[in-house]
Amino acid sequence: MKNEIVIAESADQSARIGQILLSDGKISQAQIDQISEVQQETGMRFGEAAIKLGHVTDEDIRRAVARQFDYSWLDARDGAYDTSLVAAYKPFSKEVEQLRNLRSQLVLREDAVAERCFVVASVDDDSASSWVAANLAVVFAQLGERTLLIDANLRTPHLQKLFRLGTGHGLADILAGRSGPECVQSLGQLGDLSVLTAGTVPPNPQELLCRQSFRSLLLEARPRNDVIIIDSPPLREGADVQLLAARAGAAVLVARRHKSSVKAMLQLRDELLVTGATVLGVVMLN
Repeated sequence: MKNEIVIAESADQSARIGQILLSDGKISQAQIDQISEVQQETGMRFGEAAIKLGHVTDEDIRRAVARQFDYSWLDARDGAYDTSLVAAYKPFSKEVEQLRNLRSQLVLREDAVAERCFVVASVDDDSASSWVAANLAVVFAQLGERTLLIDANLRTPHLQKLFRLGTGHGLADILAGRSGPECVQSLGQLGDLSVLTAGTVPPNPQELLCRQSFRSLLLEARPRNDVIIIDSPPLREGADVQLLAARAGAAVLVARRHKSSVKAMLQLRDELLVTGATVLGVVMLN
């Protein structure tokens, strides 16, 4: 079934959609006048009339309405980030709706709300946990939450590739005392989302994550952010994920259907519970 485009009814709101489309170069003033004439003759809404006349597409109208409601998403053609960031590029897709459902469940969990900080962990698939962490961070930012995404996978980091942030200094460099908070990069295109990449791949990730400086980094970040999401290496890589869960206080587990074993997932859960962290739930990916 084709989705219905929801457009405000009032003349003021129609005018604002028209101005947004005009400023984006999607339509001309002459076309706005033509659309207004059709509206007066038929009673159609602005977007419906504009589409019927062939001046804009469904996506053009969705984007204009999104801007009216301060909802940030990107044009797939801009190439700013990896297209696997579906929350940024395909906000109306089924999988992003499921991410929003996950976000709602986390918000409604009193323990998650209290912590405001959780690690995303897997048994043996770090690309899966990175995908969930990155897209979940985007949907939290789209909610208007000040969101900090930290790549604490200091062994095989993925977030710098997903967000195309290069290979400059990041978390490892801060923990080693080589850099400061200037490593945190704000992504203005996606609401109030900031990303701290892993930075230089170190020879001693566990030793760095054990340092007091990591605890201090999180303590300083919490008052400035509504949500902190930490991507982690998989359990098979070592005890990093346990260290991270202990620091964060909560964890979301990620499994792949027909690949992740129940036994391994239970082991991951148990090892995180031992750290005192709250296991908030499991995300199952196809």
